[in-house]
Order: sequence, then C-alpha cells, then structure tokens
Amino acid sequence: MLFSPLNFPLVLPLPLLTFLLGLVTTPLLIPLLAGTISKLLSVRQRKPEEHGLYSLDHGVLNLPSLVPEEMWMNMGYWKNTNSFPGACRALLDKILQKAGLDVETTLDIESSAAAGAGSASKVNGDGIQGEKRLGNRSAPKMKRRVILDVGFGCGEQTLYLMRKRVASGESIVTDGVKDDVPPPEAGNTSSMIPGKPQVPKSPTNAPLFQHYTGITIEKMQCEFAKSRVTEAARGGSNTGNVPKPPQSGGRSKELAGGTVDLFCGDASKPSTWPDDIQKSISAAFRQDDGTEGERYVLGLDTLYHFSPSRHELFKHSHSTLHATLLAFDLFLPPESHSPSFLVNAKRRLNRLALRCLTSALSAPFSNFVTIAEYKNQLEKVGYAPEDITIEDITEDVFPGLASFFERRIQEMSALGLEGFTKWRVSGWLFRWIASGQVLRAGIVVARWKQGTENRTDMKDSSDLQVPAQMANK
Repeated sequence: MLFSPLNFPLVLPLPLLTFLLGLVTTPLLIPLLAGTISKLLSVRQRKPEEHGLYSLDHGVLNLPSLVPEEMWMNMGYWKNTNSFPGACRALLDKILQKAGLDVETTLDIESSAAAGAGSASKVNGDGIQGEKRLGNRSAPKMKRRVILDVGFGCGEQTLYLMRKRVASGESIVTDGVKDDVPPPEAGNTSSMIPGKPQVPKSPTNAPLFQHYTGITIEKMQCEFAKSRVTEAARGGSNTGNVPKPPQSGGRSKELAGGTVDLFCGDASKPSTWPDDIQKSISAAFRQDDGTEGERYVLGLDTLYHFSPSRHELFKHSHSTLHATLLAFDLFLPPESHSPSFLVNAKRRLNRLALRCLTSALSAPFSNFVTIAEYKNQLEKVGYAPEDITIEDITEDVFPGLASFFERRIQEMSALGLEGFTKWRVSGWLFRWIASGQVLRAGIVVARWKQGTENRTDMKDSSDLQVPAQMANK
C-alpha cells in the first residue's frame, strides 16, 4: 500500500507489487547469492570431532584402490542403475539409441591392440577401414561414420565410443551395392588371448566410428585424455592413473580400428578453431570416395556451458559440417499461466535462484530456454522441424543423481574422509532441481538431410569460417 500526497491510500495489484519488489531487489540478490554459492563450492569440510584412537577411518585401508578405473563425468541416466559410471555409460547409450545407432557389442581395446594388425581392422591415415578377405572376395566396406565430440572430459567417452562395434545386420556397401553384414560365425575369433574377451573375426569387428575428433577447453583434462588414449592404443592398462603429458599435441592415434584426434580449444566458437583442428575435421568429414557416410556432432552434458551461446556450433554443424547433432542438454520447464499467486511466486523465485546458480557454474543463463525455444533455435540454423526430436528424461536423471551424491557423502563421512563439500552442495542442488520445476533434462537429435542446406533463416546473416579443405572438396 502506498500513500498519495493527500494521504489517501493507493492500492496496487499484488502481482504488480511483487514485480516491482523483484525489480528492486534482484540487482542486490544476484551477486550475494552467487558469492555464497561460490564460497560453499570452494570451502573445505570442517573436521569432525575425534572419538578416540579408533573409529571407522581405517576403512580406507581396505579399499582395493583409491585410483579410479574410470573417469566419467556427466549427469547420468539412472533408470536401471545405482552406479555412477554405469549411469554415465547409460546416458551415452541412450543418445546413441535415440539416434538409431544400434550397437549392442563393445570391443576390449586392450585385447584388440594386443591382437595386432592381423586380427583387428586396420586404418589408414584417414581412418578408413582397410581391406580384409571374406572367403574368395574382398570384405565389404562398412558405412563410414565420423564424429566430432565437443567436450570429451577425461577421455572416458572417447574410449567407450571407440569400443563400439557395428551391429550385425547393418547395411554395408559392396562395390556400390548394399548388402547385409552376416552374423559372426560360431567359434570364429580373431585372437586367443588367455583371460581376454574373444573378438569375432567378422565384419561386425568394424568400429562404429571410423574417425573421432574431440575438442575440450580444459587443458589438464585434454592432456589426461591424450595419455589414456595413447596407453590404450599400445594395449596398456586403461586406468585413471595420473598421466605424463603427451609427446605431441594433436597427432592422430589409431585405436580399436579407428582414428582418434584430441585437441584443446573452445568448441563453442568454430570460427576461432586453429588450423590443426580444422584440418583434422576436414580430413575426417570429407567424403570423396563415393561411399555412403554419416556425420555426427556430439555434446554430452556440455552445450549449456557454451559462451556466449550454442548458436555458432549449431550453425557450423548444419551448414558447414552437414552433421546430425546429438546432445544431452538442459531446458527450462514450459511456461505456466497459473492463476495461483503462490505458484507464480515460486516459479519466479526458482528462476531467480537458477540465474544465480548459473553464474557460479559458468553457464550463461541465456542458454536455458524451453524445449520449444530450443527447437526453434535448431530450425533457424537449418534443421527441418520434422528432423528434430527431444526426449524429456528428467525423472531418470536428477533424482537418481541426487540420491547418489547423498549416499556417497554418507559413505565418505563414515570413513572420516574430508574435503567433499563441493559434492555435498551438488547433492543439495540436484535434490532441489529434481522437483522438475527448475530445469528439465533431455536427449536431442537433430538430423541433417540432403537438401536442407538452404533452410537457414535469412535474417541471421552471421558467417562462419569454412575450412579451405572442405570448401574445395
């Protein structure tokens, strides 16, 4: 209630009053909450009270190892698992299945490397499968698939994707005529290594992706991933041991029948990619041998971090790379028009808190849009509406991740382990997000099709750098 100069009460509508209060307090609350969250994420956990000489902290001595065998980092798909690595693998599998990449088998990379050139598919400099013999004729060429992974972390998803084998029954190309890949013959193996999984010596031994190019902005993680790929290519142990820096920057590695290139750079800005990244992508994505091929760009739990936005990568993926976009991403819930003041007030408070949170986590708030707005962004760069699908999997992501954080903190606290405040706060945040009223999680597949090159919105005239090698192909 406000008062006029004549001391008569001036009553304002409650929604308008709420809006005015929010307008006044928002500039003060955003830096305050952002600073509080940042401090919570960096502060060390207080040391618990001692309870004599013996407690439960000797439990750490009974752990098999403190060195992780896997280094996954995404939100996971928790529908049928309570394991963090299992949920992370399941999320990537969910994306592949949504894209129609029917892969049920994986190859043990150590076994493949140990088997040598005579037992696993060879690759040449361009990552194309070399010739093998089937009976009295040459083995058919597999469909050539290449992938650009924007934000590959510590390389766990790199290794996992390169283990993927082509599924039996997939179409292949033999002298220009499609045929079917026969299933593996019983007892037919490419190597007989004691204690190692046996690899079928059949066309299904071909990698799902012939060429993998990865870009990440985190230098430490990039070096870590390069060393792991190098070690796996040599047939060594594939653990999370702290690696030595790689000997050379973006040199290609042959791994499990395919070619892998890893680079450190800003994946959100294709126009700034240096020559080595552009040359690698150009070599991988070109199709000059007349064979059928598929191109993919993957953003596994990374695109909402892209600054200033995803737009440049979306446009580059469609207009330059002619690639299908695959992603796990986050969205705002649909706009609601409830007559309830409490519902609307809660939605505004959630939105304000989210704005503060995204600032602390280096994710531009403008990246968070509804699913409908997200589809519109893809349509503007040229993807056809009928070729865009987004599956909401919120209920199988946030609740499971929040429960995992809570369990893991309890287990670590029981053993007297300290310094995990960041993950404790993460558990609280994901439990809040799990309500579904703050953020939604989904799988994105935007398929590129021939003839859609000119669908780009003419109002958007921003030009992107096109690698010379691709422009001249």
